[in-house]
Amino acid sequence: MKNIFFIAGLLTVTCLYSQVPSMSTADSLFKSQDWTGSVRAYTMLTKANPNPKTGLIFNRLGVSLYQLSRFNDAVPAFRRAIEISRNPAVMYSLACTFSRLNLKDSCYHWLDKAATNGFREYKQLAHDNDLKALAGDKRFQEIVTKVQINAMPCLALPDYRQLDFWIGEWNVIDTNTGKMAGNSKIELILDNCVIQENWQPVAGFAAKSFSLFEAATGKWKQTYVTADGQILEFTDGQGQNGLLQFKLKSGNEWRRMTFSKLGDDKVKQVGERSADGKAWTVEYDLTYIKTK
Repeated sequence: MKNIFFIAGLLTVTCLYSQVPSMSTADSLFKSQDWTGSVRAYTMLTKANPNPKTGLIFNRLGVSLYQLSRFNDAVPAFRRAIEISRNPAVMYSLACTFSRLNLKDSCYHWLDKAATNGFREYKQLAHDNDLKALAGDKRFQEIVTKVQINAMPCLALPDYRQLDFWIGEWNVIDTNTGKMAGNSKIELILDNCVIQENWQPVAGFAAKSFSLFEAATGKWKQTYVTADGQILEFTDGQGQNGLLQFKLKSGNEWRRMTFSKLGDDKVKQVGERSADGKAWTVEYDLTYIKTK
């Protein structure tokens, strides 16, 4: 009899554990939006493995509960996922859950947590129907701005804007002779992080340059590329109060390039060379006159 009961008990345990679905089965239910099935599957998985290495299982359980409007049940699932992984996207989901529960302070708390931890989806945040009750609130707009800065960090630091005075469309003349040297279109690209120059000279090869502030070094850098394949790398750029200067060391020769704001519609660019980095000779002196 003991053997019979032992075997029966063993079969019962085996049967119970065989009912725990695989992760791929749960994920399949989740992706097909069978929310009731995925809740059941992920619940069983979290009970079988309450301390997973990532928060994915608990996050997907929370999402599935959320989709069934079981918001109170979704809260602990999202919280557990956050405890494991500190994922800002899950913090955002928890904030939305609190919004649906009409718990605004908790919602703002987790939105701010998400923003502080690097959440980047500012368009989603600004237009999410689950957060429409917050629209127009000053606190909400501040968080949207914070998330936008996460997505586009070049908007945040004033250092990135030190060369903005060069942006525009310009006729470029030789400062000393007054003769036309060419025209140039300077524009912001890549989410306001890079200033691109499109240079078309009266004589010679067209060129482009890409200037950007590197937060890691605290300096500006410019890569200048010509249509005949020449590349110049200016570094160590420093700017303030409408002036920015780059430097270049090539072999035994030094070069520097200085941009100066002369007004809203005029910029000066001076290139210089030196054999020792101390005595400088002007290579070119150009004045940009804005057309647009």
